[in-house]
Amino acid sequence: MGTQRIDLLTRDVERFKPVMEALHSAGLKVRTMLPERENFPALFQESPDLIVADGLDRLEDIRDLVRGFSLGDPTRDNTVILLSDQLNREEEFIAAGVRDVLPRNLDDRRFIARINLQLTLKSRIDELKRMAAFFHASQQIDGLTRLYLFSVFEQRINLEMERADPSRPFSLCLFHLDQFDAVNKAQGHMWGDVLIMELAGLLKECLPHDALGARFSANRMAVVLPNTPKEKALEWARGFREKVRNYPIVGAVEHISVSGGVVTYPEEKQSRGDALLLLLVERTIRACIEGGDRVIASP
Repeated sequence: MGTQRIDLLTRDVERFKPVMEALHSAGLKVRTMLPERENFPALFQESPDLIVADGLDRLEDIRDLVRGFSLGDPTRDNTVILLSDQLNREEEFIAAGVRDVLPRNLDDRRFIARINLQLTLKSRIDELKRMAAFFHASQQIDGLTRLYLFSVFEQRINLEMERADPSRPFSLCLFHLDQFDAVNKAQGHMWGDVLIMELAGLLKECLPHDALGARFSANRMAVVLPNTPKEKALEWARGFREKVRNYPIVGAVEHISVSGGVVTYPEEKQSRGDALLLLLVERTIRACIEGGDRVIASP
């Protein structure tokens, strides 16, 4: 683990100089800034290990501070210590997300001890979260392609349907590997698996940063494209098809190609995720029947 960093929000830097010197001597990095809302974005970008807020008593400011601090790595514990003269409001502050509330006149020795305690707890919680995230992810990933499982794909569709509207549509793409069945029959399932692995690797390279790729079935892979209208989704899907067509393959076949389907919500006017998926499969099958190596986005 690298050097732990503490950000101290205060208007009275002189008061904390002895504390800062002691923390520096212990190998910690301490930065001070004014407890102003306009400073919060710069604070969050650098993801400090601990924030100490001196006299920040407005609940609205505290909630924004904690919320912004939580926008970083979800596997990291986000720790805010509040120094306040209003200890009778401790329950309010804790409910707003503060980890610890201390009196502003706390002596330096006890203050430093409390900071060290919170940093130790944070390190242990961070490690537990990373372990939990690893085991959770391993239960969601297809072993062959390293794409998400179909169940995760379904969950993401339901989530996107809940928050989508005409100004914020989302699209789904489904790709069928055209040569899969022929290769399995002529060359054996090992080569079919190799082709699927190659295709999955290319798909992951091409995914937009907020998209989700999943293994839909043995020879099909699906993508969720958030905040993407049909025209943009069709353009992306055709671009991926072109990359597949030009992708160098060694061994089983001279080239590979995909047939694809695209649907967009709420444009398709379907009220359920399974109905949306049915349309997606129908368009992908049409692309296969019409010769393959094409993408269809119309009824």
